[in-house]
Amino acid sequence: MGKFRNKYAEKFLKALSKEEEARLLLFVGIPKSVEFDKSYTDWRESDINVLIKQVMSVVEECSNYAEIYAQKIIAEVGKIFSTKGATEKEIDEAIRGWYNSLAQYIKAHAFLSNDGALQKAAISDASVKERFLGELPKNMGLGPCLNWTEDLLSRYVLEITRSKSNIESYKPAEKPLEQKELKVIEETKQELKKMISKLLITKKITKEQLRNILLDIIGEICK
Repeated sequence: MGKFRNKYAEKFLKALSKEEEARLLLFVGIPKSVEFDKSYTDWRESDINVLIKQVMSVVEECSNYAEIYAQKIIAEVGKIFSTKGATEKEIDEAIRGWYNSLAQYIKAHAFLSNDGALQKAAISDASVKERFLGELPKNMGLGPCLNWTEDLLSRYVLEITRSKSNIESYKPAEKPLEQKELKVIEETKQELKKMISKLLITKKITKEQLRNILLDIIGEICK
């Protein structure tokens, strides 16, 4: 997992993991881990109070570390998607807003590997924590964030950023028409049909003449 904010935390945990006699751990191992170097034979009440204060700050961080680290990861994810706030709701809205703003042909494409994992996370109904602390890092081959035994946050951020860029820059071999473009084409077609029907009904033009005119237009367009 990632680095502790308290500089003594890692040393403290290492001291606790050593198979030492309880008295030695209490009077030597733990004080040394928080850089309290005064020999216990010289301790006074004021020294004990200082030591307790230092140890308690380390214990508090270790107890809350999983939640602190989770919040740090979620905050970094939010930055990738330019969130305007720090709450899970605001981060979720930023992620969904990003995905919804993509072109229709991009959203219709089924991405693979890490890109596909991000696409899936972006549209999932699960909570931000479930998606970006569990599902996404697991699908990217890193495993759930809170199972990390080393700090993989920088790598995780890099993978998300890269996949986000890949999705945004996706271009199909032949770009499909957007809904607005299809609508314009359909409306134009209907208007043209009305004009032709009106000309034929009023007999201002024959079908043969119409055919020749259309062929001429198509020929001009295809030059």
